[in-house]
Amino acid sequence: MSFRLATMVAALLARLVRPVVRRGVVEGHSMIPAYVPGERIWLLRRLRPLRVGDVVAFSLPDAIDLTAIKRVAALSGRFATLLGDNADASRDSREFGPVSIREIHWFVWPQRGA
Repeated sequence: MSFRLATMVAALLARLVRPVVRRGVVEGHSMIPAYVPGERIWLLRRLRPLRVGDVVAFSLPDAIDLTAIKRVAALSGRFATLLGDNADASRDSREFGPVSIREIHWFVWPQRGA
């Protein structure tokens, strides 16, 4: 097998074996009342298009090691406006702008609110 073919096969396998479900715990107050600190949630791999009202998980643009959960407030082309339900306690698109849809990899389950 050529090096190029082996690399392509390895990349394909890496995409196929990515986790589909992760567990998480809510920290912070940005999604109150839908989600409260200490609540256990599931993160499901995003396998369908986003819709307004979905609660999603993504890496914060300025802190990629932190995963945030926010609600999709608007969709515009390849970008989503993400807002916390508790505006006074939320760092969201009002601060860091729209987020590329390609950067949103997870849905939060159970979906609540909106």
